[in-house]
Amino acid sequence: MQKVDPQKAQASNIPPFLKDLLVELSTKCKEPAVFTNVLFAAMSYQSDPLYMVLDLMWYGEGFSRKKHPWMLGKIVAAVKEWCQMYNLSFPITKGIRMKALDVAVDLNDNSVIKQLCEIFNLSKEKEYAKNIIHHMLSTRNFKKAYNLVSALNLEHEYHINEIVFPLFFMGNEEFVKKYLAKVRHYQYEFVKTLDELKRDSQIKEFIRFVNAENLNPDKKIILNNKWVMKKLTAYMELYKIDIEFCPNLHNTKIAKSMHYLFHKKFVEGSIEYESWLELTLDLISEHRFLQKELIVKLVSINEAQLAMNVAVLLNLRPEHWPDCLKSVPSSIA
Repeated sequence: MQKVDPQKAQASNIPPFLKDLLVELSTKCKEPAVFTNVLFAAMSYQSDPLYMVLDLMWYGEGFSRKKHPWMLGKIVAAVKEWCQMYNLSFPITKGIRMKALDVAVDLNDNSVIKQLCEIFNLSKEKEYAKNIIHHMLSTRNFKKAYNLVSALNLEHEYHINEIVFPLFFMGNEEFVKKYLAKVRHYQYEFVKTLDELKRDSQIKEFIRFVNAENLNPDKKIILNNKWVMKKLTAYMELYKIDIEFCPNLHNTKIAKSMHYLFHKKFVEGSIEYESWLELTLDLISEHRFLQKELIVKLVSINEAQLAMNVAVLLNLRPEHWPDCLKSVPSSIA
C-alpha cells in the first residue's frame, strides 16, 4: 500500500477560499504591510475571524512548508497584531484556545508554535496539552512533542528519558541543549547516564528502554560506545562537569594513558624505564583493575620480574595478584 504524505493530503484538501487566500499571500504580498492588509481584509468578512485564520494556518502548513516557509511566521505575526487591535471585540474563548492548540500540534516551526501559544494563552489549557503530548510520546512523535513542551514551558513536567534521550539518539542535539538549558538539574543526570553506557549492548538496550529504536534519521551516525563517549565529552565541557563525576570515562582516559606509556616503553623504546615507571604508577595508583591489567601485560611479554616489582611498589597483596603472577616461579618472586 502506498504511503500517504499527511501534509500533501492536507494541502490538497484546502477549501477554495483559503487556497485562494494562501496563493495571494504567498505570491502578491511580499511586503509586510500589504500582507497584513490583505489578511486583515479577509478576516473582516468572517463572523469567526480567529477560527478562519487558524484554519488558514493549519492548511498553510502543508501548502507553504517547502515553497514558502516564511509565510506562517508572517501570518502569526499579523494575527498577534490583529488580536491587540480587536481584543475586546473578539475575546479568546476556551473553544478558540482548543482550536489553536490542535493547530499548534500539526505545525513544525517551533517559533511559530511559541507565538501561537502566547497569542491564544494556551497555557490555560495545560492539562489538555499534556494529554496531547502523552499521545505524541506514546506514538514516538518526539519532535512534535518537544515543540509543544517547549512552547508551553512544560520541561519540568517530563523526565529526560521521556523526551531528551529519544531526541538525542535521533540526532536532534539542538533540541536536547535547549531542553536541558531550561531544566539544569537534569544536566548532571544526562551526563551521568551517558557515562554509564559503557558497552554497545547497553546502548542498544537503553535505546529500546526510551522507545527510540530505529528512529535515527542520520545513517552516518553509528550509535556505539565511541559515539556516545565523544558526545559525553562535549556535554561535560558544555555544562562544566568535572571528569571525576563520570567514573567510566575517567577510567577509560586513564587506561588509554597507561596503554600509551606502555607502547612508548615496550614497543617504541622511546621512554626511559624510570620515567615510564614513575608516570605509570602515579597514573594507576588508585585504580586496582588497571594495576592488575598492567601486571598481566608485563607477564605476557616475559617481564615477570618487573611485574613482581610493580606489584610490590603498588602495595598489592599476594591474594590480590592476578593468577598469572601467582604462578610465576618462586625463584623470581
